This record gives sequence, C-alpha cells and structure tokens, in this order.
Amino acid sequence: PLLLSLVNARVVGSSMNGTGLSYALNDTFMGPDFFSKWHFWVDEDPTHGFVDYVNQSVAADVGLIKASDERVYIGVDTFSWLNAS
Repeated sequence: PLLLSLVNARVVGSSMNGTGLSYALNDTFMGPDFFSKWHFWVDEDPTHGFVDYVNQSVAADVGLIKASDERVYIGVDTFSWLNAS
C-alpha cells in the first residue's frame, strides 16, 4: 500500500554536526484515508490569480483527487476555461 509518513527530528544529543538526531513517526497517510488529515484551502487565491480552491468533497467529486489502497492521484482541472479579464 502507498504510505506517506511525516516525521519530526528532535535533538537527543548536543552535537552541532547533526549526530544525535532521531526521528519519530508523527502521522501516517495511507490508503483510502490518505486525504483525511489534509487541510484543503478554500479561501480566495491570496495572489489574486485565476484559481478556485475547492474542499475535499468537491475535489473528489470532480476527479482532482483519488486515493485507494495502492495509489494516490492529485491532479489539476484540465477542462475549465477562465476569462482572464
């Protein structure tokens, strides 16, 4: 299964050269629940560009995201045409 893990480094020694660091698993993103811990930005585009952000339900409904036991897909809208004016 596809697995994405986030880890935190914490100092367990006082060495300045990187030795003495250890890693601990914080979160696991896996399988159909891959997007369950994500925060989907739904506010207006802070750069005032031509972007419409959508929530997780909309993204899944229109095929922008999909997660299964074996794969995760993250895509972009390739069908909409935006008026640049």
